[in-house]
Amino acid sequence: MIPYGISDYKALRASGMYYIDKTPFIPLLERQPRHLFLIRPRRFGKSLFVSMLEAYYDIGYGAEFDELFRGAYIHEHPTEERNSYHVLRFDFSAVDSHEAHANFNVYANQRLQSFVKKNGFSLRLDDVNVNNNLNKLFDYCHLNGHPLFILIDEYDNFINELLVRGEAEYRQMVTGQEALYKQFFRTLKAGTSGTDAPVKRMFITGVSPLALFDVTSGYNIGANITTDAGFNDLLGVTREELSRILRHYGLEEQQEAIFSRMEEWYNGYKFSRKAAHTIFNTDMALYYLRSLIQNKEEPAELIDLNVRSDYTKIRFLTQTDRELNGNFSVLNELLASGKVHALSIADNFSAFEVRRRENFISLLFYLGLITIEKYESLRFTFKIPNQTIHKILAEFIRKALEEQAVFEISIHAFSEKLRLFSTRQDLSVFHWLGEQVNAHSRLRDYISGESFLKGFLAAYLSIAPFYEVVTEKEAGKGFVDIYLRPTIPEAPYGAGIELKYIKRNELTDEVLERKTEEAWSQLQRYALPENTVKVILVFHGWELTRVLDAREYVPGG
Repeated sequence: MIPYGISDYKALRASGMYYIDKTPFIPLLERQPRHLFLIRPRRFGKSLFVSMLEAYYDIGYGAEFDELFRGAYIHEHPTEERNSYHVLRFDFSAVDSHEAHANFNVYANQRLQSFVKKNGFSLRLDDVNVNNNLNKLFDYCHLNGHPLFILIDEYDNFINELLVRGEAEYRQMVTGQEALYKQFFRTLKAGTSGTDAPVKRMFITGVSPLALFDVTSGYNIGANITTDAGFNDLLGVTREELSRILRHYGLEEQQEAIFSRMEEWYNGYKFSRKAAHTIFNTDMALYYLRSLIQNKEEPAELIDLNVRSDYTKIRFLTQTDRELNGNFSVLNELLASGKVHALSIADNFSAFEVRRRENFISLLFYLGLITIEKYESLRFTFKIPNQTIHKILAEFIRKALEEQAVFEISIHAFSEKLRLFSTRQDLSVFHWLGEQVNAHSRLRDYISGESFLKGFLAAYLSIAPFYEVVTEKEAGKGFVDIYLRPTIPEAPYGAGIELKYIKRNELTDEVLERKTEEAWSQLQRYALPENTVKVILVFHGWELTRVLDAREYVPGG
């Protein structure tokens, strides 16, 4: 059985579900500094990995070691630290961000009380303030020789929700001497300090460095292993791991087709510039495989709804004072070219500085919305990892334009016209979209050239579930501006779109003809599948002046 959505390691093993063995990383982690911090995007398997560490290191699970780890690498290669700690585990995704101060205290105190009871400690924790109770626990463990391993999963989950709602609530938890969340991390740090400190090891996961920077001015009590090449595969699914799953379920004969689909939609992530290969998102891969194994066919909707909902909160970063800001431009640039550049990956910046371009690009990387394509000439090139993320980013663009009343159309009407193009080669979808652009006067303020229009068109063409949308796709002798690749037999016709832009004061019949012929000439050079309609679009400012099927155009005619 595929363990889709399972984050409890003990339950997974007890039920006989398939386990992607990540235990070979345990010895590697033990050779690192004793306090570690790891950032990975949502749905990459962080919670299951943390649960596995708890089962391996907790003294209370010692008698169950064989049952929990038989068949895994670590069963035959245990380390000396196996089942040698009292593991205190927090999962901050369980904290309700509404009335966060009180709810954080309640949740963390419940975890402390449960921990004390489980380990049979003769210690009473009755203070309302969790940090006072945490100090009591550290003193008790220090005096009684109880070594602690602290695991914190989703450290920034509820605090990020505060940030989305507004900076005021966020500041209350992370700034100032009395900020509860900030004091919690100070207390943790104190537990690691001094002779025979009680906190021997710590492992913290999250989706960004923002909150930890704001509460500690950077994670200065341990090592950030997020971009270490040796831990690129710590979470996620490698090609080799995917091959083993397919063999286990007797899908070897379909492997080529399965890999082709999954590479396009779920693969592409690289977390270190020195990593040798990319990896698949765990949730996305298991979502697809579950349908393939249980239903004997791929899911009707290739994007898991859970993945899509996880990313909706980032939209607030594209707006400042109810206007679209520079971060919106970064997203549009990504859709237009498929790439964005930065000199570095910032691992040490505040949530209050995230609207700076370099920091925003780094945040997109941590969230898994972009990934490393290459590092050369002292500069990173980031790209959109796969079609799932491409469509999510496209949705960001559309929602941002709608929320600011810049551009809003009938998605149903547009989808219907896209359907007619995909089944009948009907170009009216482009005429219709051009009419809509012309009718929305506020959109004109954002149309600064071909690049914006390319990202804008890619965002709206991504609506169709029966197309993969690729910008700047290499196609033989050149790169096609926008390529629509059909994903299902019922929608047979794709498109290679070449877009040209003429400034408002530069339109003449001669310029229009020259731009059209340039587009036609480029389309002739592209090596595209036979079912691809080659489309020429020429914009004059915000007006779509010409829509042509390249087969019907005669240069100089």
